[in-house]
Amino acid sequence: MRRLILLILLLASLALAEPREFWQTGKVYPKVTCASDSGQTYALYLPTSYRDGKPTPIIFIFEPLARGPVPVKIAQEAAEKYGFILIASNNSRNGPFGPQVEAAQAMWRDAHDRFSIDVKRTYLAGFSGGSRMAIMFASRCDGCAAGVIASGAAFTSGLDPKAVPKFLYFGAIGYEDFNFPEYLQFEPKLKEAGWTYHIRRFQGPHEWATADVWLEAFEWFNLQAIKAGTLANDEKFIADAYTNALARAAALPNDLERYRVYSQIGADFAGLTDVASAKKQAAALEDSKPVKELAKRERRDSEDQQRLAGQITSALEGLKDPDTRTDASHQLRGLFDNLRTMAKNSKDPQQQVVAKRALMQEFIYAYETGEDLIRRKDYVNALLLYDTIVANAKTAPGAHLQKSRIYLLMGDRKKALVEARLAVNSGLNDPENFNEPEFTALKSDPEFQALIDSLHPTKPE
Repeated sequence: MRRLILLILLLASLALAEPREFWQTGKVYPKVTCASDSGQTYALYLPTSYRDGKPTPIIFIFEPLARGPVPVKIAQEAAEKYGFILIASNNSRNGPFGPQVEAAQAMWRDAHDRFSIDVKRTYLAGFSGGSRMAIMFASRCDGCAAGVIASGAAFTSGLDPKAVPKFLYFGAIGYEDFNFPEYLQFEPKLKEAGWTYHIRRFQGPHEWATADVWLEAFEWFNLQAIKAGTLANDEKFIADAYTNALARAAALPNDLERYRVYSQIGADFAGLTDVASAKKQAAALEDSKPVKELAKRERRDSEDQQRLAGQITSALEGLKDPDTRTDASHQLRGLFDNLRTMAKNSKDPQQQVVAKRALMQEFIYAYETGEDLIRRKDYVNALLLYDTIVANAKTAPGAHLQKSRIYLLMGDRKKALVEARLAVNSGLNDPENFNEPEFTALKSDPEFQALIDSLHPTKPE
């Protein structure tokens, strides 16, 4: 009788309990609404190995333009292979840290309420301004994150690696990224401060690290987790990873990169396997003439980039003064023309890379300065900056979108609609880009609605 009563009570409690949410694994959810704050959403990927009640490693991701699905789709292959949950905010974006922290806290709480998370294998990731947000969050959350993937921006401005709690640091930077010199200057600081780190360079401009880089990052986190005892030892995994790492190093295009990667392998696998072969290769290259000459050229390229970009920065400042505006505009056109010519036609391939970095550096500078001017309601100067981007970039959908926002803030719906159409014609194809509060003023406009209906964003898998 007692067993029957207990069974009845159990069934009754199950009937009264709230139904469990069902989440399909192996699928990207582009927009999950936080239960406690309907204004905060995130993109989600649960690996097929995920089981409710089984602690699972997770990476919280910060995208500088609040496009959560973008990094989730790039990292999906790595997450599936290594069994990681991916969560990327649709609210956190470049700008003041306050709203970014609010978005981070919202998705953090929601994820811990909904999913089974391995608290010892919780990581953060970000690109550009999102990287700086991830670093800042990890440095202040009292050990909540085991590590960070810092892509496109090395560290948070004003933070000293000697003065913040250490976590695993995986840096990722494209050779054509204007922040490439930042990583060159920052790596010695990590080494001096005694951090466990890995820096991965890849072919690409200022953009999210590619899928193969994410695979390497997740592999590296797992190797470090084995060292720390938070993941079971797997000799085959270690042996395969070591063999593959040596093969990647041998295939690199120059001695400097080979030296760096062999040295990195020695540090990554120390204590896990015999690293004599990697150390031998690194030692053979360390003091070679090609390595020294390539390192010297790299430093010179960084100086050239700053010189070229600095000229444009000064001219952009000249736009703000009505007395110098006309001259500054002409100067900018010439400077941008020279950089484009150098990027396309220079006989020195490395000089082409330097020009590409400088160009992107100044377009990003102008874009972010314009965003700051919008926040300060200096719409006239913000328009001048975005006009400069439009006049000097091959395509500028983001600048047209910003101009549309500005015209709405100024109450000019007609010009705002023109700029919205130009943004779409320049390549913007996701209706999510028109979810800023300012665009509410156009929601009732039939032309604007037809424009939104014409957009066909990439559908999640």
